[in-house]
Amino acid sequence: MRQPLNDFKHDPTAVYSGEFIPEATEEYMKQQNFDIYRRNEMALRSHKYCAQKIINLSDKAMSKEEGKAMQNCIETYWRANNVLSSQRNEYNSILDDLVYNGKTKFDALKI
Repeated sequence: MRQPLNDFKHDPTAVYSGEFIPEATEEYMKQQNFDIYRRNEMALRSHKYCAQKIINLSDKAMSKEEGKAMQNCIETYWRANNVLSSQRNEYNSILDDLVYNGKTKFDALKI
């Protein structure tokens, strides 16, 4: 008779066969490094843009209102970049579908 939780018991007679994990390719590592660079660059640019618009650099400390405005500005900046990125991905997928169906990328202008 089958007992509850027997499915999760360790079988001592089962042979464990390890799985080979290949080394990461150079292209993969470059992509990972580029993703880190892009995030860092985005953070740098968003802070630079918002600081120029909001922060009064002649003051010693940032006021609470400036802090809230800065946070709001950075969130808006990141949201706008995410919208742009999603639109770019959608456009690239349309171009890929056109090429897959035997058309050229210039046929996208006729859509």
